[in-house]
Formats: sequence, structure tokens, C-alpha cells
Amino acid sequence: MPDPEVPARAAEPAPTRGPVATLKGAIWLDRSPAARTGVAMFATAILLVAILFARTFAADGQPLFLGQDADQFAAALVLTSLLFGLWLTRRPRQISIPEATDRRLLLVSIATFALLAIGALIVFGTSPATPDEQVMLFQARLFSQFKVIGQYPPGLVDQMLLPAYHNTMILVGTDGRTMSVYWPGWALLMTPFVWLGVPWLLGPAMAALGVFLIGKLATLLTDARAGTIAVLLALTSGAFLLNGMSIYPAVGHLTLSLLYAWLLLRGRTRDFILAGLVGGLALVFNNPLPHAAFALPWVLWLLASPARRKRLVPLALGYIPGLVVLVGWLLLEGSIRTGNSNAVTAAWIDRISLLISVPTLTTVNLRFWELVRAWAWSAPGLLVLAWVGWRSARENVGLRLLGASFVATVLLYTLFPSDQGLGYGSRYYHVAWGALPILAAVPLVTVGWERLRNMTLAAAIVGLVLVVPLEASYAHNLASVSARPMSQLRVPSADLCFVDFDQVRAPGMTMNNDPSTQGFLVLISQGPKADQALVDRWFPGARLVSQTSFGTCYARP
Repeated sequence: MPDPEVPARAAEPAPTRGPVATLKGAIWLDRSPAARTGVAMFATAILLVAILFARTFAADGQPLFLGQDADQFAAALVLTSLLFGLWLTRRPRQISIPEATDRRLLLVSIATFALLAIGALIVFGTSPATPDEQVMLFQARLFSQFKVIGQYPPGLVDQMLLPAYHNTMILVGTDGRTMSVYWPGWALLMTPFVWLGVPWLLGPAMAALGVFLIGKLATLLTDARAGTIAVLLALTSGAFLLNGMSIYPAVGHLTLSLLYAWLLLRGRTRDFILAGLVGGLALVFNNPLPHAAFALPWVLWLLASPARRKRLVPLALGYIPGLVVLVGWLLLEGSIRTGNSNAVTAAWIDRISLLISVPTLTTVNLRFWELVRAWAWSAPGLLVLAWVGWRSARENVGLRLLGASFVATVLLYTLFPSDQGLGYGSRYYHVAWGALPILAAVPLVTVGWERLRNMTLAAAIVGLVLVVPLEASYAHNLASVSARPMSQLRVPSADLCFVDFDQVRAPGMTMNNDPSTQGFLVLISQGPKADQALVDRWFPGARLVSQTSFGTCYARP
């Protein structure tokens, strides 16, 4: 029988001249849900491309926040991928979707780890690219030395760590004692990788586990073919791949969210205890808000039924270790005396005030642009398909809760008045991003949606070739801001460099310094004479081995 979505005459070959001609002649002019969804995918893509280029033109090319300058080109390539996907599948055909068995998911996860590890080396190298990553590695290195609090030489701390980071990212006491201001969960997970000398492999490892969980959840909540489709949509999304190559906590939040949901849906008492342990770790990853936003719909679901409320007890028991760490970390921070005796208290009061601020047009505007960024950094049409999947899953509690977690995350972040800053995709929403490919797979395994499924998967593969390399190039350029000048300045024998950060726009590299002054050090240059005086005082016998316009390097005896 012919495909029910396609008139019989469509089986005859029809001349086409390219994607645009195909779109014009075969845009599914019927009124089926699949046809309407296909039109919505194209309409949304066209609208967002127009909005992004209009905003760029109106702002004279200046991005609203760091990294947004790549979004309009990524969105244009997403639209191009959709057009090519439509053209490549212009003739109806049956494409068999393999089932996502545990063995296949395991093999895909192993391959994902290997490919993302290679990608991490090519795109980022072995050093963290942004301050958010550098501060996590700073604390992980302390943990790897079996320390929670490090010790700077009190007279050298202003040269070893940019003053702007004092008590904002790294807490620094008047006596030189120091620790991260962020909670330690991500740094704890990174510690074994630091022991092995490969902290940059943590991101690929967490992403590989995330791929496995996306497949497992989609299979559990829909069917095994949906598991395969969800994995493919994740692995063709720049947001998932680039976060998986980095050591941003975002990829860890995504994976723990998926594990948390999977354990809760399994439903046994032991699973609820394990879910609490996972949730407790997520609470102290770096910031409690992402997990709190994701978990809120699940907790409300448990509270809504007397039969389910008893499950809150084992869940709460599992959270206890995480809550102990959360409180203990605050107490440790309070033990460090800073120049301002109330610095820690003031910092957390400021953060809490951010979380309870009233949403404004500014914050809603920021969240809108971050949603647009999520579109541009995801597989073509993913957000539209996820919305359709969520709307159609009224009888499936797990799918409804996954969608509610994404919506809750978007809404709760309207309380946060600042933009996301640097990141790969929509960083604030990444904690719940794993729900999107699972929800998007729901309509694509529905009978009558075969043509749209074929087009979507073809567009996703084209996007992997067109869109992801652009986003990887953006990430590579971000990482190269510090790598290029340091490659010119640093020579093999150098282990002490003074850098002019007026010319090198990457002051976060000072967080890579070991507070004990061991290993390679980057100090803030105060000028050649002042730098030499500091060398004579703190590093007697060090000899000058390199000098460029970016600074100078010495070799210590």
C-alpha cells in the first residue's frame, strides 16, 4: 500500500530543481498533525533567522551577551539543513529504525566518549577555556592533593590571582587561605581525572553516560525505536556535543537530571534512595538552582497523591549527604577571614537576592534570546518536535514530567536578572535539555509521521555537517584567546610567566595557578621592573628565557 500521508501520484518521479522547489511543491498541504508540525518547523526556523539578523543589524553587530554573535549564522544553517533534509527525502520511502537495545546503547556510549575525547583535544585542548571551568579545576586540584582549602603566599596572592576574582569566584583570606566559592560536587567528580592527569575527559565521560540515559529513558517511556531517534537527535546537536567536550558543569547537570528521572520512574524504594543521592550531588554541583528547577515538578507530582507521598521519605533520606555537604561548605567558607569580615555573608545575600528578584522585561528578554540560542544549537526542529511530543503525552506521566522540568527551568530562570554569558548553547537550560530529544522522538515514532521522521533525521545528519562545525569553530576561537599568546610566550624551560592582561584577554588563566606556587605559574605583570623585583624576592635565581609583547617568562632553578 502507498504511504497514507502521500497521494498515490507522489510515487511517480517528479522533476525537482533543489530544496526550495521541493519545499514549494511538497510541503504537505494536507492538514494532518505531521504536516502542520513540518510547516511549524520551517516557519519557526525562518522567523528566528529573520529575528536574529534584524537584531544584529539594529545593534550594529554587537551581541546582547557573549557568544551570541554566532547564533544568527547557526540558525541560518539550521534552516538550510531543514531544506536539504526535505530535498533528500522528497520521495517517500520506508526507512527501518533499529531498536535501542542495551548493547547498542552501550556501544554508542563508548563511541561517543572516544569521539568527544578527540573533539575535546581538537577544539579546546587540555586546558579549561572559561572562568567557570577554571574555577572548578582549581578546586579539583586541591581535592587531588587531599586538601579542601589551599594556601597562597599572602604577599603574592594579588599577582597570582586577578583581584576581580577574589571572593567572587575564589574565596581568598587575609592569611592566603583559599577555596572556591562554588559548591564542590563537580570538582569532586573531576578529582579522579586530575589524579590521572586528564581532567578534560570528565566532560566526554558524563556526555557518554548521558547518551546512554537518553536512550534508556526514551525506550522506557515510548519504545525502543524512540530510544534510537532520541540518541541521534542528541548526537547531532551542537549544545550536547560542545558541552560534552568541555568541562563546564552543564553536561554534568544534564546527565544527573536524566539519572534522577530514570531512578524515580523505576519506582522501587531503593531507586528513590539512589535518586536522592543523585539529587543531593546535583544540588552541590556548583549551584543548587539548576537541580532545584529540574526536580520541582517531580516533587510536586509525588506530593499530589497520598499513595506517592510515602516515597518522599526514602527520597529525602537520599538527599541527606548532599545537604550535609551543602551546609558544611558554607561553614568552611565562613571560616576564611577576608579583608571584609562579612564578604562571604554579603556574597550569599547578593546571590539570594538575585534568585528572588521580580521578573522584569529585561529578564524575560534575556530568557527569550537564550531559548533562541537553544534552537540554534540543537538538531534542526528539535524544540518544535519536543513541544509536539509533550503536548501529545497527556497519558504518559514520565514524558509530562520531563517536559514540565524544562518549562520550570525556563520560568524559574526569569528570576535571575543576568544573562548566561559564555557557554555552548543555552547554558542555563542545559540541566533540562536532555528532555528535548526524548520528547521529540515521541511523534517521530507515531504511525503516519514517517515522512516527517525521515526529513527530520536527514536534516539532523546534514546539521551535523553544516551547523556543528560552525559552533565548534566558535568554541575553538574562545579557547584560543589565551592559547595563542601563551604559545608565543612560553618556551619549554619556562615555568614562571608574567602576562600583560591588557593585551591577553583571558585573565581566568590565573585560576590555573597552584596556590602553593608549585608547577607552571602565570602572574599578573606590573611592568618589567616590578616583575623583576618580584622575581628577585620570591624566586631568586630564576632566569629570563622569553619575552614578547604579551609578557615575559622565567625558568626557576
